Amino acid sequence: MKTLVAIVLGLLVFSSSTLAASSLFSGNVLSRSTSDKQDSNLVSASLRPLSNLLWPYPDEPATRAGWTCEFASSSMTSTPMNYRTFEIQPGYYLKSESQWSLQISAGVHTLSQTKSVNKESTDPIGEIEFQKLLPDGHSFTLQVQSHYALDRIAPVGGDLDNVRSFSLKPASDYFLNKEVKLSYRGHYDWLKDGNLLAITDAQVLKSVGKENLWLWVGGGAEYTTNRQVTSQYYSPSNSTSLGLRYDLSYAFPDTMWTVSSGGSFHILKEQGSGTGHYMNTNIQYGRRDAWQIQLSIETINSLQGSANWSSQGVTLSANKSF
Repeated sequence: MKTLVAIVLGLLVFSSSTLAASSLFSGNVLSRSTSDKQDSNLVSASLRPLSNLLWPYPDEPATRAGWTCEFASSSMTSTPMNYRTFEIQPGYYLKSESQWSLQISAGVHTLSQTKSVNKESTDPIGEIEFQKLLPDGHSFTLQVQSHYALDRIAPVGGDLDNVRSFSLKPASDYFLNKEVKLSYRGHYDWLKDGNLLAITDAQVLKSVGKENLWLWVGGGAEYTTNRQVTSQYYSPSNSTSLGLRYDLSYAFPDTMWTVSSGGSFHILKEQGSGTGHYMNTNIQYGRRDAWQIQLSIETINSLQGSANWSSQGVTLSANKSF
């Protein structure tokens, strides 16, 4: 671990001296707890060029290139098992005047398990993300990862090496006109234990905001399947949710305060029928092209028959460009 920390510090120093003239440092601290007594914490940071193909910064040039560096440390405690992770991924980012961007990164991931399995391992990880901005604001993104699928799978026991994954995450936004948007999100994990987790999400939203209020409302559906059902983590053979969705953002006039929220209220179909909701609310202060701090509160609830599951999370984020 000491060696990895030294590598992190060295790469951050290297990146800060070789990145493009305008760079962005981001830091996040997250804490989450669930009704089935899983508590998790995450600390992450990244350094990259100040660039965003799909939402450009003010006066951002048509081309941009530079080194990136990301690292994260997380922990989870529960009755059946505990684990800690640490990862680092240096990489390179390129944005072309032809309206596409590419980021490639590779690094290492350490995993320490206790309770059900006592084990520590270090493995390579990597990621490729390609984005393309099309005419009329349409966009396409494809993310390819080799990692541990702990962002989607909450283990309840067993060897976490089984959830090492090769992932594909395609996404697309298509505007029927300036006020109606179709969105697709896919998430496909080929796990080491032989399972295939497939999530398909689609929604249609209509813009009804005006002036300082950015508001989209509509409906969406998500369908989840697993090739095999296992007791080691949540893995329904199939699950469907269908309901209302919204995205909103309000910038207070003549201030640097912004409030935003997104969520859904839906019906669920798994082994039985039920209802649920997801909501993420953010309070931001500052400017995204200079410095910004944000507090996010996330709540998730699922009720099926007599089974009620919930999750609450709080994230503190900060960005600084230089």
